[in-house]
Amino acid sequence: MKKITFVILALLLLCSCAYQDQFSRVSTTAETASRSAASMEPETYSARCQTMSILRVNTRQLYQDYYGTMITTDQSSLKGYRGSYRWGITNSAPGNMQYFSAYVKPNGKYNYFRTYLYIDPGIKDTMIFLFRNNDREGEVIQKVTIEPGQTKVVDIEIRGVKKLFMGSELRINHGTARRIIFGEPEFYNCKK
Repeated sequence: MKKITFVILALLLLCSCAYQDQFSRVSTTAETASRSAASMEPETYSARCQTMSILRVNTRQLYQDYYGTMITTDQSSLKGYRGSYRWGITNSAPGNMQYFSAYVKPNGKYNYFRTYLYIDPGIKDTMIFLFRNNDREGEVIQKVTIEPGQTKVVDIEIRGVKKLFMGSELRINHGTARRIIFGEPEFYNCKK
């Protein structure tokens, strides 16, 4: 009888610890989600360099539409899961079965590019974005796979790139894309 009571007590203790651990994870996730994405810096920024020379991609001189995009500072058009971005590239209208593509122009002057990539939860399947040198047929610099409703940090080396193509294709299985965002895109160099 004492052994059974001991086993039951041990199980109750383990269950309560597991429940408490799960509860603390949910609290941490909720606290993180309540911060706006615009104020969150990607982890890789500090790892790459201590001080930077930054150029925001927020003007037409640094951006070119390829298909279905616009550059804007309208925060209602740049509302992602965790908040609104201060500037960015997004789709001009909901779309399906089309390209979502744009160019940014570092003109060979910057070594790195970073942005937050967001796709809305209404998209029905994973999307793959390609970042290419020069044009849509250029060398793939990075391939990013993203799930519906997810925000990903993109921080890539673009040394020597004059024009960077960023794009994906919306297909039949994706449904309608209400919002795709390249949030707060920037070129930067590390300072010594």
